[in-house]
Amino acid sequence: MEFMKRRLIVLLLLVFTLSISCESEKTNAQNSEPTLSEAEKSNIINRLETVFSAQAKKPVKFTKSKLIKIDGISYLRLWHEDKVTTTLLNTQNKRTLVDAGVSCTSTACANSPTGCIPDSETGCSECTEDPEDCTRTISG
Repeated sequence: MEFMKRRLIVLLLLVFTLSISCESEKTNAQNSEPTLSEAEKSNIINRLETVFSAQAKKPVKFTKSKLIKIDGISYLRLWHEDKVTTTLLNTQNKRTLVDAGVSCTSTACANSPTGCIPDSETGCSECTEDPEDCTRTISG
């Protein structure tokens, strides 16, 4: 009889532990931020370098990149020469960030956290330093 009580207690502890573990994993998955894979980041960079190189009629290479969030929206910010290009990212499957196909590029707003950024899949926010300086690029 004592042996049966011990088995029952061990079984209950095991079920309780598994229940807590599964609930914890579910909560962590719900709270995690979506991520941009290295492959997707590389695809975005290569595509934009190709577009900008064709426009400039010379090779364009990005020297720096950074994933940023503005007002809850994710962007990939890329630097080349004296310009900054900000690319809108969409969330796919609540976990993965993908290229939305619209980027905005500026020299005057290169140091502005919110000027000349994609404000939708078709437009860019105004660069207050120089409203004529913001250029939209559709790629993808």
